[in-house]
Amino acid sequence: MNYLLDTNMIVFRFDKNLIPQYQKVHKKFATLTNQDNLYISILTLYELEYSVFNADLSQRPFLQWMVDQTKAKFQVLPLTHSGARIYGELKSRLKEARNISRDNIKKHNIDVMLAGTAIKEGCILVSDDGIFKDICGINNKFLFENWLW
Repeated sequence: MNYLLDTNMIVFRFDKNLIPQYQKVHKKFATLTNQDNLYISILTLYELEYSVFNADLSQRPFLQWMVDQTKAKFQVLPLTHSGARIYGELKSRLKEARNISRDNIKKHNIDVMLAGTAIKEGCILVSDDGIFKDICGINNKFLFENWLW
């Protein structure tokens, strides 16, 4: 299987202070085989890098370590032209399906970009974000798992 990990799964993978989430994600990682491929989006690196610079000075070394580990352990998928098309359709349909205003739909931009990337790359998106349940009903090619359940 091909998995695209959302930023929250990366945080749960490395932050031992988030005990229940850390344990559940590690348990799932232990079940993966050599046939499984794990990816992140370039957007995840953007979000992680922002967290480094937005954190208290005392937290920055750990967060930078997490960014470095993520870069070393996961292949990074880019944003693409065909993914942009999928994104546009998904976002429009999500806005209609949930009757979300133009302003409020903007807060889901990165999530919908991740969903578009997952569809384009044939990956199962792994996240703890509830918005992805709604996207499952919009596009039958979108596959989603929450490793915390």
